[in-house]
Amino acid sequence: MAVAALASENAVSVRGSVVTLDADGSRTVIPAAVVTIEGAGFFRTMTVDNDGSFQFRDVVAGQYRIRASAPGLTGSASIDVRAGESVDVPVVMEVEALRESLTINGNQEVAIAAEPEQKAEIKKARLRELPCVKVGRALRFDLQTAHDRNR
Repeated sequence: MAVAALASENAVSVRGSVVTLDADGSRTVIPAAVVTIEGAGFFRTMTVDNDGSFQFRDVVAGQYRIRASAPGLTGSASIDVRAGESVDVPVVMEVEALRESLTINGNQEVAIAAEPEQKAEIKKARLRELPCVKVGRALRFDLQTAHDRNR
């Protein structure tokens, strides 16, 4: 009982906001991002409020990793929580790595409408080198690998 009371006495709040950094250095909050705190035998997840804020209560001293995610965005921060000292930490989110794939089904060529600068040509020989997954009778190729190899 005394140990639980001492741990509760030393527990603090970890709060912060989930943001992106704009080109001009200003911050844009990301409402409804999912935030997770993990470390020192502690794990909790929550959804931030409309102003991008989060708060985890009853966090004991130790090292933690805070991760945030929202559609197309991800971010994280590491913190060191000390007994009796609440922590305020921003989590800056960035665009996740984009993955592209191509599914080929049958022998017919498909016209893809796109602006000329957005089109990329992948030769048949290159397709043979790509990681490929069979999905029913179709094949799905990892185009990110093709893009990386063409650099």
